[in-house]
Amino acid sequence: MKRGQSTPGVAPWGQNPDSLAIKQVPDTEPDSSETTVSNLEELVMTNRSTVAPSLMEASDSGSSTGSSPIINSLESPLIPEKEELRVLIYTPCYNIIDGVTLTIRKLEHEILAEGGRVCILSTSSGDPANTNLVPCHSNRTVHFLDNSVEIFFFENSKDPHLSYRLGFHLSRNQQEQMDFFDPTIIHITALDVTASHIINYARNRQLPLMGTYHSNIPEYFRFLPGLHWIRPLLEVTFRHFYNFFQIVYVPTPFMKRTLIEEQKMDRVTDIGIWGRGVDLDRFSPSKRTQTFRQTHNIPDRCPVILYVGRLVPEKRIDIFVEVVRRLNLKNIDFRAVVVGAGTADNHIRSLKNSINLGWLDGDDLTEAYASSDIFLFPSSVETFGNVTLEAAASGLPLVVAAGCSGHLVKDGVNGFACETGNIDSFYEGTLALLLDSDMRESYSNESIALSKTMEQSSIVRQMIQNYKDVSNEFRDEYDSIHENRDAKYINQNSFLLGMEPRPFGFNFVAHCFVRGLHLFGLLLKLFRYCRVTILSIPFCAWCCGLTGKVKDKEDGVEMSLTTILEEDEEDIEGGLSRSEMKRGDVEETNGKNGLFLRTFIQCLDSRFTMQLVLCIIAFLSSFFRWMSWFTSFCRIPFSYECRISSCCTGGSYCGKMRKS
Repeated sequence: MKRGQSTPGVAPWGQNPDSLAIKQVPDTEPDSSETTVSNLEELVMTNRSTVAPSLMEASDSGSSTGSSPIINSLESPLIPEKEELRVLIYTPCYNIIDGVTLTIRKLEHEILAEGGRVCILSTSSGDPANTNLVPCHSNRTVHFLDNSVEIFFFENSKDPHLSYRLGFHLSRNQQEQMDFFDPTIIHITALDVTASHIINYARNRQLPLMGTYHSNIPEYFRFLPGLHWIRPLLEVTFRHFYNFFQIVYVPTPFMKRTLIEEQKMDRVTDIGIWGRGVDLDRFSPSKRTQTFRQTHNIPDRCPVILYVGRLVPEKRIDIFVEVVRRLNLKNIDFRAVVVGAGTADNHIRSLKNSINLGWLDGDDLTEAYASSDIFLFPSSVETFGNVTLEAAASGLPLVVAAGCSGHLVKDGVNGFACETGNIDSFYEGTLALLLDSDMRESYSNESIALSKTMEQSSIVRQMIQNYKDVSNEFRDEYDSIHENRDAKYINQNSFLLGMEPRPFGFNFVAHCFVRGLHLFGLLLKLFRYCRVTILSIPFCAWCCGLTGKVKDKEDGVEMSLTTILEEDEEDIEGGLSRSEMKRGDVEETNGKNGLFLRTFIQCLDSRFTMQLVLCIIAFLSSFFRWMSWFTSFCRIPFSYECRISSCCTGGSYCGKMRKS
């Protein structure tokens, strides 16, 4: 849609029908002998049918219009028409299909079903074909940012459509599009630089601002070697942004408790709980087919272990690989089916008894769920676990991490809630289910019963009510002024970076940080290219200590920065053929990552680096807080109230102005 152009068949958003005439009531007192109650009622009904919505609101609030005396005399005020719900949703990676964007699409559908309007703002990441997975609708628009940057550690060179991008700016063009949409509430699903601009946008226009907590992004960096130091930076920055949200909805009580205990998030904003739901008609045991097993050469009575999700380090794919490897050593008859893609693709494909289906959707996905027998999902960074709920609805026993998806598991009833990161716990739970078909059947029935309490439509509809509650609270409790809401949360643990979402100097620091990461990613790509080129010479590969990268085909995921850059066995195919890799058990040398890269990673993950980052955070916090106070102080002499109090002499006119 072109800027400033309305959707065909829809009146321009936010436009009031000013041309409508309103029938005025005479200012003189009506003669009681000539005016009857029926005449008054008829007059009120005439006004009700012709008055413009904006004037209705004025009449309802008690402003002096000609119709006010009649309304009061009848004790039946004009009720304003129901305000249209117009939700602006910012989600950075809308066209990458994952748990977050699927939830947003369910929410879109419900908003449209309620007769509201929805506008999606996102970066250009993902497959453009995914834009209209929600059918086109005259009340739905999608806009993409003019400016975004690639996130090198979430980039997938094998499939660019799976690469994530970071919103970096909010151009005037986007702001005009947002003004044209005229939102009644703004909903942010993830934080980046653009999100900080949207926070300012909401505050400047005094619009209700809320968020949903879908991904524990800072926690991801625990699993990215060389990038651990980014975690505290993100925690401080995100906490600062959330300080300006009216409320943040988290998916589980566990997530709420974690944010309060670890980050004191309840000191900066209100925290609510909004769960997730599942489409019980779509995800059901009835979708199980023999065709699935025949297609993938799986014997009829062979148990199938299923994993669904991205194949990346933070999802603890290394635990899944290790469990499958141990089961293979016991010569148990099973198949491991993986639905997903990522940097660990080749490690999955190299596993014995494993089948990698890549990404599936629609009937293919529901068939894969229902045709499996056990769901193994060791990820410890989930805020809810949508895939776990889908697996439960499909009738699968669950083996998941207790801290994240554990709220969906009654341990020993419908699965096993395993200790986070404990490989033995995941292995023992999976093994017990593989060996006992009666246990699998019992746990399957319990999973189905659990999922029936989380039907999708009722839970998604709850967010519609949340929108209304947030809007009403903003209007009634805070008088539609963000500064009034800020005053409620002023304490020693809040506004640690100042009272402005983007304090003076923040733009420069953010620019340096994001561009620095981008440059760092480009340098690592160059390093990888040079490394692979040099390794095309066998002698150089031997000198670099890279003649043996894995012990055998079933080795686990190599947790290094090279994994983030998709550097796996294929990186050295130019100099070392696959046949050379298979000559017995190639010994894994101490220098498998190369001396330079290994030392570099150790330096970045050292305690010294972390302490240095914490010192920088402390300095920047003090600087931003001081600059926020200074800029606020400088604005005081130019404020309207200050000019009036300085120039007036205290007359009656001045007193009226002060009150206004």
